[in-house]
Formats: sequence, C-alpha cells, structure tokens
Amino acid sequence: MLTPPKANGLISAALLMSLGFGGSAAEAANNVTCNGCVGTADIAKDAVTSSKIKKNTIRAKDLHKTAKPAGADYSQTIDDTMLSPNNTSIVLLSVKVNAPGSGTIIGTGSGTAYFGLGDGSFVCSVTTEKVIGTNFVRVNEASSYSPFSRTTAFPVDSAGKVTVNLVCYVLNGEVTIYNPNLVAWFVPGKY
Repeated sequence: MLTPPKANGLISAALLMSLGFGGSAAEAANNVTCNGCVGTADIAKDAVTSSKIKKNTIRAKDLHKTAKPAGADYSQTIDDTMLSPNNTSIVLLSVKVNAPGSGTIIGTGSGTAYFGLGDGSFVCSVTTEKVIGTNFVRVNEASSYSPFSRTTAFPVDSAGKVTVNLVCYVLNGEVTIYNPNLVAWFVPGKY
C-alpha cells in the first residue's frame, strides 16, 4: 500500500507527464459536433411564437432591417408665411424619414390660412415632390381664417431617406399661412 507522501509524488509525476514537461500549445478543435445544441433544422415551422419568447429579451437591433419599428419626423413653425399668386409652388416645410425597408410613409400637413385682402384661393399638398401633387386640398375664402389639412400615403420599396414636403400654390388673392406643420412617419407593413 502506498503511503501518503509516495502517493502525492506519484500523482505529481502523472500530472507532469500529462502536461508534457515543456511548453504546451493550445489547439482549436475542428469538426466538433455539438450534442444537445439546437439548430435551425431542429425547430419546426411556427414553433417559436411571441408567447414563447421571454418579455423584453428582443430589441430593435436584433431584428432584420425590414422588421424595424415605425419612425417619425416633424417640422413646424410659428412664423407666418405670406403667399402671393406668382405661378410657383412653394415648399413651406420639409421632413426626412429614414425608412429601414419597404413599407409606407404617411405624411400630414396642416395650418391656418388667412385671406386678409378679400377673396382668395390656394391649394396645398403633402408630396415627395417640390410641386403640387394630385392629392391636394383647395381653400376658397373671403376675409376669414380657414384651417386646412391634408394626409397622403407614399409606398416605399426599399430602405433609404424619403423627403416629404408641404407644398402650397396660390391661385388668386393673398394668403397668410399661420402655424404650418408637417408630420411624416414610416409604417413597416399593411394590415
């Protein structure tokens, strides 16, 4: 039977032999099979549902670029803008929305028009162009304040920045636009 000091010496020798008496080098394992790991092929279609995902564990950065949440931008001013008929479309406000992928951008422009010099009329639209679009609001008034608003949806085919404008054009008379504002937001899908 081995006595404890002899046993300790034998264990120490065995340890040194297993380490190889000199410098040792680590090597990366190749062709390792992971027993117990779960891969894509192991998960049945529709097996992972929202009810099976722990709350607050998935963030926007974890999602594919086309699955990013909605985003928005806005522009507004308290300055008055006097518009006169001059056969030119005027961009009152612009916003840029960074669409992360395909979806829809919805823009809403509004303000209050005042026709101080009598009868007048003008049109405004929310558009991605710098001229009046086909979807516009027309305001005809005689010496009064008239609120106006227009909402337009723009389909987006791919990721990128989209500029949305509130554009107005005076048909006749002079009009002052008070408190114009423009809001545009990206919606990733349709319902």
